Amino acid sequence: MKRFFQISSILLMTIFFFSCSNLMRGETGTIVMELPSEVTARVANHVDGDIEAIRLEVSIFDKDSIEIETQKKDIDELNFDESKNNSLIDANFSFELDPGSYKAVVDFIYPDSEDVLFSGESDYFEIIAGEITPVTVSIKQYYDHFVSFTNSFDLDLEEDVETPVESIFRFVKDGYKLTIPEYMFELEENSNFEYWFDLMELNEKLSNFLSNVGNITIDDFNEDSASNDLDLKNIYSEITKYMPGDEIVVTKDIIFAPLISPSIVVPPVTMYSVSFTNGESIITKMMEEGTELQEEDFPKIESERIEEFLGWFDENGDEVLPGYKVTSDVSITAKYEEKHLVTMLSVMFTNGAAVVRKTMEEGTELQEEDFPKIESERIEEFLGWYDENGEEVLPGYKVTSDVSITAKY
Repeated sequence: MKRFFQISSILLMTIFFFSCSNLMRGETGTIVMELPSEVTARVANHVDGDIEAIRLEVSIFDKDSIEIETQKKDIDELNFDESKNNSLIDANFSFELDPGSYKAVVDFIYPDSEDVLFSGESDYFEIIAGEITPVTVSIKQYYDHFVSFTNSFDLDLEEDVETPVESIFRFVKDGYKLTIPEYMFELEENSNFEYWFDLMELNEKLSNFLSNVGNITIDDFNEDSASNDLDLKNIYSEITKYMPGDEIVVTKDIIFAPLISPSIVVPPVTMYSVSFTNGESIITKMMEEGTELQEEDFPKIESERIEEFLGWFDENGDEVLPGYKVTSDVSITAKYEEKHLVTMLSVMFTNGAAVVRKTMEEGTELQEEDFPKIESERIEEFLGWYDENGEEVLPGYKVTSDVSITAKY
């Protein structure tokens, strides 16, 4: 696309004002303005079929800067008369004014966006009855950059995609704050708009890439190319992505193109209720069908409880452990049992003056090592260990109460 109205120097537009006596009163003059051919020729040279219409507005102000009259012309087709050095056809204006001091302001406006492309303003001039007053207006480029949104780019370069090209563009000053719009063109069936990217930025990156790798074929431009030598994925991943609602400051010309992807049909998701009951506490979670329970999905068990925690169980009495797959609504309950109360008993071994006292859990069976050692140097013969009832106590004796066991010689 050629840049529209890319004019580096100031153009001078001459406006000829013809003043004549009013036949009735002799107090007004008629101003006739014709755009000079050097202006319209420059316009013609910079129109490449992208812009089909333009609005011309000419306003007349008096010496107090009060607007006297404004005339507008929407020229739907930019027709240029080649026989008259590309003069713009149907671009003439005329005003009837009282004698006095005036100035003219001329705007070239792109009607789709109301952007002022060029603007000009004259010095104050005098309208004198019966005289012709030529006035020169300096016409300057008003904008700095153009911003275009188009639907014409597709990343799948192997397909010949015949999509009608549509574009919306406007002209802005440097530093203009632009809010990125939603995708405004018609989407093909089963397509999704992902984001905007700058086509000029992509072209620059591709140009740099090509200059580094030399001759390549069109197949190498496919993102999914199997070539090990060329990897264009980095180029596509590094380009700036512009999402609707983002705000940017325009400092250059930008052509926004969309990334369009195929629609992904998402199968319906079935959700189930998983309820954890722990006493009066009930925690319910919604989980997708097929979800496997993880350790962190289970509520924490208080360590201070006097009951012993047995585990989590479903309605059928089956234990539910991490890895359990959710296939329906399920109620999972924490189970407990009373902790076994331990009774500790005193077992006292007496061997002469030596007394050894041990504390043992009720039901403990005495082992060989539980009995104190007998000194072999004693002159008496050791007969064994006996309880208070005179019954001999041997390894395997079950402790059921406090007991005193004495060595006999």
